[in-house]
Amino acid sequence: MSIWKIYGALAALVLMAGIWANGLLRQSLWTPNGLRALAAFSAAYWALALLGPRHVRIVAIALATVWSIASVGPLPVAATVLLLIASYGIGCRLAAGPVAIAAGLAAYAVVTGILAHFPINTAPLYWVLLSIGLLMAAGSFRLPAGAPSSVAESLAIYLASIHLLAALFPRRARTGWGFTSRVRPGLPITVSGSSKLRISVGR
Repeated sequence: MSIWKIYGALAALVLMAGIWANGLLRQSLWTPNGLRALAAFSAAYWALALLGPRHVRIVAIALATVWSIASVGPLPVAATVLLLIASYGIGCRLAAGPVAIAAGLAAYAVVTGILAHFPINTAPLYWVLLSIGLLMAAGSFRLPAGAPSSVAESLAIYLASIHLLAALFPRRARTGWGFTSRVRPGLPITVSGSSKLRISVGR
């Protein structure tokens, strides 16, 4: 058994223990409609995982793309996809497998954190950084296909899908999956006149 499978199994156990210990599903934020939606999604997902596992990855990607575009529009989704592909291009030089994207994102985060201190944060600079990653990914990036390699991966896709559905769900109140407005939280990030990044978390 690989070390990543062991880490995945331990993470799943810790997650389930935390949900149970903190009574997450018993909190008042879950409405009956929200719990029914969660149950319906869970049943559909695990039925697909058991009966057609080779379709899980591609169906999850397709649904995530359609849901995201419907929620926030095509441009933010396109920007995210380009960043993930560029991160893979960088990360595959640092790590192998699914860790490559995480490694690339970490590399971009380090570079951005350094550049934030200098008056050089302009759109052309970040297009150049993104283009470098995209060129490095050319010819090697492939959409993940086939069945999940382990139960831990199936669980990770399931949890990520729930997070995406809840995070992008239109909402008007504070009730889980019973949300109906189109108000969404955001983190104000601006570039000042000196081309330095300014982040405000108090707005």
